[in-house]
Parts: sequence; structure tokens; C-alpha cells
Amino acid sequence: MPSMKACHFAPVAPLHVQPVGPYATPGDCADVLADALRGVALGGYDELICVWLVQRLDLSTLRVLVSLLERVRQAGNREAAATVLPDRHPQPPNRHADGGAAPLPRRNDRHGRYDGPGFTAGNSGPGFS
Repeated sequence: MPSMKACHFAPVAPLHVQPVGPYATPGDCADVLADALRGVALGGYDELICVWLVQRLDLSTLRVLVSLLERVRQAGNREAAATVLPDRHPQPPNRHADGGAAPLPRRNDRHGRYDGPGFTAGNSGPGFS
């Protein structure tokens, strides 16, 4: 039997009401908590507390805890991506990594038209003066 995943046990979104769901056995709850803590190094006392949580918390409270852990993981992933990805994917010279606007095209004195990217001869037909 496959173990239950955290994302199937609790909503991974801010909770405004008590979360509900189907009954879960203590074994399912242990699997869910282990999945929510995946990648986290646990010591002996950490494991003891996890067993205590599974034995003592009601399902709704455990769902809130699992939801919080999953949202913390997502926030950490977003923050890590924001710090790593800009360095791995440099912006071309006409785009700015800081979100600032690219320089405006300069006006050419010929016939009042503009030069620059996005302004081609195809935009000079009827209605494009």
C-alpha cells in the first residue's frame, strides 16, 4: 500500500477555517508527517516528538501543521529560485534584471517615425503615420 502524501492530506494554502478530510489511520498520519518533513535531518528527540504529534493531535490540527510545513517548503523554494535563477539566466542587454523599463526608442527626424525594436517598416502603412 503506498504511503499517503502531505499534499493529499491537507490543503497547501492559507487556511481560514478548520480543515476537514477523510479519516486517516495513525500509520497514514505518520506517513504524512514524514512526507511533510522530507529532506529534513531528524535527531532522536525530533523523531520522538513526531511520534507524539501523531499520537496526540486530532486530524484537523495535524492537517494544519502539515499545511504549514508544506507552505514553508514552497516559500523556501520560491526564495531559493529567486536568488539562484537570475544568476543562471542573465538578461539580454535590452532587458533589465531589476525590473526597470528598457530605454525608450529614440525619435528619428525622418518623417516623424521612431527607430528601435518593435518599430519596423511594416508599421508604416495606412493608419500608421
